[in-house]
Amino acid sequence: MNLRLPSSCFIGLTVLLASACTSYKKDMENACHAMERAGIRDTGFNDYGAPVHASSVVGATLAWAEYEAQSEKGRRFWEVFHTLSPKEQSRALRVAGREVGVEPCPLADELETMYLGHPEERELRAKPPAPASQPQDTAPQATGGQADAGPDL
Repeated sequence: MNLRLPSSCFIGLTVLLASACTSYKKDMENACHAMERAGIRDTGFNDYGAPVHASSVVGATLAWAEYEAQSEKGRRFWEVFHTLSPKEQSRALRVAGREVGVEPCPLADELETMYLGHPEERELRAKPPAPASQPQDTAPQATGGQADAGPDL
């Protein structure tokens, strides 16, 4: 039995697969660039003048990116994302973006900075501490309460 599908089926299937891929790519573009696209600004204060911690801004940005996910793969990404540690979240976001050609990933950078510190601070923490040198004692040595009178005669 020889099945022949009309060429329009292949075209339709190709368009469907391409749109699915593009949709996930768009989800990752939105995720990686959510800091700019979400319209959430870090002014340091809320509308009432109260201080706002950076994690609140990042949390709102992550919620926006998750809400904007359109593809099934994009929604699954966010389900898994929430089960990861902060360090793993940053890496997962960066890797998922890279897989579909989205680089750089500013939101992954922001997560790393927020949870792990500024890259320069991390570099300093990674270096072993320099060995402590023995201080040179320049004070005169105690001689049992008597001044040094020189050699015994």
